[in-house]
Amino acid sequence: MSKVAKRAVIVGFLTVVAFVAVSGVHIKWTPAPAIVATVALSGTPTGTVFESAVIEVDATLAGMSWRGRAPQAVWVRASETGAEWSEWIPLGIHAEHAPDPGTGEADATKAATDPAYFGPVSFLQYRVLDTSTEFTASAVGRFSAEIVETSGRGLDLRERVVRLLGSIELGAGSEAEGVPGTPTIISNEAWGGPQCIAGAQPRKLPQVHRAEFVIVHHAGNNSYAAGQEARDLIYSICTYHVSTRGWWDIAYNFLVDRYGNIYEGRRGSLEGQIQGGHTAGFNSYSVGVAVMGNFQAGHPDGGVPTPEAIAALEEFLAWRMDFHHIPALGVVTVESLGSTKWLAGVEVTLNRIAGHLDASATVCPGSYCYDLLPDIRARVALAGEPKFSLDFSHFDPVIPGSTGNLILHAPVDAPWTVSATRRFGETVWTVSGTGPGSVPWDAPVEPGPYTVRVDFGPLGFHEQVIQVGSYEWPFVDDEGSFAVAEIVAMWKRGITVGCDWNRFCPGGTLTRAEVATFVARAMDGQDRYPAYQGDYSDVAASEWYTGAIEFLVDEGVLPGGGGEFGVNYASTRALLVDLVLAAVGDTNYPVYQGYFTDVLEGVWYTQEIERAYELGIARGYPDGTFRPEGTLTRQEAAAFLMRGL
Repeated sequence: MSKVAKRAVIVGFLTVVAFVAVSGVHIKWTPAPAIVATVALSGTPTGTVFESAVIEVDATLAGMSWRGRAPQAVWVRASETGAEWSEWIPLGIHAEHAPDPGTGEADATKAATDPAYFGPVSFLQYRVLDTSTEFTASAVGRFSAEIVETSGRGLDLRERVVRLLGSIELGAGSEAEGVPGTPTIISNEAWGGPQCIAGAQPRKLPQVHRAEFVIVHHAGNNSYAAGQEARDLIYSICTYHVSTRGWWDIAYNFLVDRYGNIYEGRRGSLEGQIQGGHTAGFNSYSVGVAVMGNFQAGHPDGGVPTPEAIAALEEFLAWRMDFHHIPALGVVTVESLGSTKWLAGVEVTLNRIAGHLDASATVCPGSYCYDLLPDIRARVALAGEPKFSLDFSHFDPVIPGSTGNLILHAPVDAPWTVSATRRFGETVWTVSGTGPGSVPWDAPVEPGPYTVRVDFGPLGFHEQVIQVGSYEWPFVDDEGSFAVAEIVAMWKRGITVGCDWNRFCPGGTLTRAEVATFVARAMDGQDRYPAYQGDYSDVAASEWYTGAIEFLVDEGVLPGGGGEFGVNYASTRALLVDLVLAAVGDTNYPVYQGYFTDVLEGVWYTQEIERAYELGIARGYPDGTFRPEGTLTRQEAAAFLMRGL
C-alpha cells in the first residue's frame, strides 16, 4: 500500500472512531475470519514420551488430532514471544464432549482432544504420552496440531477499517434476545455464530424429544477479559468444534462467562429444544450449559467460579428448567446411548441438575464447580415461586397393559387439567385435579404419538408429545426398515410428520412436490420462503408446496424458468439424488466409473449418482443396480436426505 493510500485509510479510521464517539452509534462486534490449520508434529521422541518441536504460528486456541490409536495423555503450552511460556495444559483426549453415538453428526467426528484457549499467541509446543509403545520417528507422524486463529492479526489496516465500517449500526442497538420471561441472553449471532458455521450443513439442527435434565460443563480458561475477548473465546471454541471436530455447531446449548453474561450457544437453542453435542450418550435428553473457565483443583489454570458466574448460572437454570417444566430437585433415570462412563443400554440415574462427570469419564465441570451444585439446585428450586414442574419419565412411553404415571409438582391449591390429543385428531382423554400428585394414564387408545397438555391456569401450561405403545418413537410402522435411523432423524429435524397421524409408510411413494418440500425443509427453507414468482406453470400461488419449490429455485437447487415442474408425478430415485447434491452444492463429479450396472455413461443423472455413491448418499441394491428411474419410496427418500443433508 502506498503512503498516500495508507494515510487515507488511517484518516478514515480516525474519522469513524470520532463519529462513533460523538454520535453514540452502536458497534456490533463481528469476529475476524477464523483461520484453521492442521500442522503435523515433528521432533525427537524419547521412550514413551514425545515432546514436539516448537511450532511458530499465530493462534488463539489449539488442540491435537491423531490417526489410529488415541494417546494416553496430551499437553500443550503456548508463548507470545517464544521465551516465556505458559504452564503445560492437559488436553482431554476422550469422547465425552461429543454428539450422541450413531447420529449423523457423530459420524463425521474427527479424533481430537478438547481445545485450550490462550488468546493471541505465536508459539506452541506439545507433549504426548503413550506408555503402550515407545515412540519412533514414524509414529510421531500420526499426531497433528489443530490450530484456530481468531484475533485478526493477519488483517491489514484497510481490512480492519472495512470490518469496522461493516459493524456500525445506527441507534443504540441490542445484542440480547429472548422470549417472554427469559433473562438477558446474548444471541448466537452476537458472538459470531453464523460466521462459525458458515457453509456447514445442516442448516436446521435436530430437536430433542423431551429435555429431562441440565448438564453443567466448564470450558476455556479463567483469564479472559470482558466483552470482545469473552466472545472470542466462544467463537474460537465453536470454530474448533465445527472446523476441526466436524460437528454441526458449538457443542453447548448455552454458556455463562465469569462476568455474569449468558450466551446462546447452538443456534436455535433459545427458542427450541435443540439437541446439543456436549455429552456423548445423553444429548437426546438434556440441555448443556458451559461455565466459561476451568474449575478443576490442581489444574494449571484451575480456579473457583466467580460469584457473578454462579449467579448467572442460577438465573439461567431457574429460567430454562421452568421453560421445560423440569423440577430442579430430584433425579431422573434415562438410558445411556453410549458414553465414556456408561455403556449403551445402561439405565443411569442422574440429578436434574447434573455435572458432566456424572454422565462421562471426565473431571468436567471441575471440582470447584461440581461441589457447588447441591446448593445451586436448592436455590434454583426456590426461584420464581409459585411455579409447577412435571416428571414425564414414567409416563412416556405408555405401554399397553401397564399404567404410566405423570408426576405433577405444584402448589397445593393450584387447579390443573391434563388432556391428550391424537396428532392431527381429536382429544381422547381429559382429567382434572388440584395441587401436586400422580396422574395415571387410563385412556384405551391405539398406539401412536399424542400431545399431552397440562394446564395450570394462571401458572401457565406445558405441551409434550408422548408415545403410547412399545414401538420405536415416533412411528408405529418403521421398525424393520433399513432407514429407521434416518426416518427418526427426519422427524427430529422437522422434515416430516409422517403419512398419517401415527405412521411413516416406509414403502409408500412420493410425488415430485413432496420430495421438493422435504429438501426445502432439510435446508431450513420453511421460515424464509420467497414471495411468489411463478417459476413453474403448474405451481400455483396458493398450493401447499409452492413456497418450498420456489425456495429451491431461489437457492439454485431447481432451475425454474417456466414450464411444468410435474408436481403430481411420482418422484424417481435419480431426481432426489440430483436435488440433494444441488442442495449441498457438490459438483465434484468423477470420471465415469460404472458403479452401478444400470447407470450408463452419458445420461443426465449419471454424474450425480456416481458422486452420491462416493459420498455414501446412494448405495444401490444388492444386485449392483441403482434403478435411477424407479419410483422413489419414502424410506429411500429418508436415507438419501439424511445422508446428504
